Amino acid sequence: MTNSWKWYQFKKNEIDQIKQIIEEDSYSLNKEWLNQVKENRKNILRIEIHDDNKRIVKGSLIYKQNFKDEQDYKIFHFYLTHDQFITVDLDLSFLKRNNKSFLLAQIDRADNAIDGFLIIIGELMNEMLYGIDRFEDELKKMTWHFHKKKRNEHSR
Repeated sequence: MTNSWKWYQFKKNEIDQIKQIIEEDSYSLNKEWLNQVKENRKNILRIEIHDDNKRIVKGSLIYKQNFKDEQDYKIFHFYLTHDQFITVDLDLSFLKRNNKSFLLAQIDRADNAIDGFLIIIGELMNEMLYGIDRFEDELKKMTWHFHKKKRNEHSR
């Protein structure tokens, strides 16, 4: 199936190639986003509506965080219109719950770039929720272990 939209995947060091793609979308307004790609290390979301009613969603999202080291995280940057989706530094290889090729096939079947973006966001959210579920299981075990230990101490 051929899409009416395009997904561009880049690394941070490919800024010049990204510039060429977004120059058509009022490049002067997007210099800020390109600078964020180079420097940003936090979550950001911006929505613009241009005079021609074209909508652009752009920003950055931390999608994987090591809870033992604050500075160990993965962030990706995105630029989204109805017909194009640009990601920078998005690495889907860490996904545990879903086959990467299945996910890419879902994205390929998306009707537009917005749907493709939502598929990725949904999968990232699922991965985070999976991590929360594992944390809750460990917390439950620890709570019951503590509760049983406390009960045994009182029964002596």
